[in-house]
Amino acid sequence: MALRDGGQYLFALADFDKAIRFGHPEPARVYFAEALTYEKLQRPQNAKESLGKALAANPAYEPAQRRLAALNGTHEPAPSAASADGMA
Repeated sequence: MALRDGGQYLFALADFDKAIRFGHPEPARVYFAEALTYEKLQRPQNAKESLGKALAANPAYEPAQRRLAALNGTHEPAPSAASADGMA
C-alpha cells in the first residue's frame, strides 16, 4: 500500500502479485488494492478484472461490490449484513 500511495504503481502491483502467490489470508483485500492501483494507472479494464477476482474470493466484500458498480456506471449495491467484515 505504501508503494501505491507513493506513486510507485508498478512496484505495488508486483507486491500484490506476490501477496496472492504466497497465500495472503485476505485475497479479496489484495485484489481490491490491486484494482485501485490499476485505476491510478488509468487501466479500468484491469481494475474491473481485479475487482472480479476480489468478489470471487469473497462475494460479500462490499468495497469491491461498490467500486465495480461505480466503474460499470451502475448504482451501488445495497449493503448486506454478511459483508460487514471491516476490510477496506
